[in-house]
Amino acid sequence: MLETIVAPATPYGESSIGVIRISGSEALPITKTLTKSKVFKKRYAHYRKVYLDNNIIDDVIVTFYKSPNTYTGEDLVEISCHGSITIVKTIINELINLGCLMAEPGEFTKRAFLNGKLDLLQAESITSIIKSKNDINLKNQQKILSGQLSNKLLIIKQKLLDTLSYFEHHLDIDEFDQFLKLDECLDSLNFIQKELKNLMNSFSMGKIYNDGLHVVICGKPNVGKS
Repeated sequence: MLETIVAPATPYGESSIGVIRISGSEALPITKTLTKSKVFKKRYAHYRKVYLDNNIIDDVIVTFYKSPNTYTGEDLVEISCHGSITIVKTIINELINLGCLMAEPGEFTKRAFLNGKLDLLQAESITSIIKSKNDINLKNQQKILSGQLSNKLLIIKQKLLDTLSYFEHHLDIDEFDQFLKLDECLDSLNFIQKELKNLMNSFSMGKIYNDGLHVVICGKPNVGKS
């Protein structure tokens, strides 16, 4: 977590734009060295030139995001360059020479999780969003990323804790059980049971939307399998 990491945010290949992402405490100083520029305003697109041994590599757009209001919770810089494989690799190699460490797969999201920007469900949903192959799964994963599932589980957890605390309090303190509000406790337990059943029932269909189905089409020759 002490290292400043770098990685391409777009796949390698020929395209109009390639995006390189840097995260860590040294993200801005390293970017200043790379571009020979001293001023970067927060959340502002700066037109700059990237240098290697005083030679211009490319004209780029640099955007600086100040911690903690970033995806990873750290200082974060995004460099938008031309989408040449050579340009992207050259810039990343120069950033590594200036002190960055090449990020491991998923390390930006890992840092977002460790810094409290995402919970585990939200972090896992990002991979599903990237790999999503249909609109329904994409919408479901966006709901998870927005925190809907996490909030629902937190409500269930809190109701369980409230009910448990209520009974433990009366077992330890009260001498008479006529003060127990059993109807309210049963309502809470029924609510929890209903919500958990709904989540269990939605799991199988959600897994199909997320992972897809493997279907075998078999039969005799020339019976219409095609």
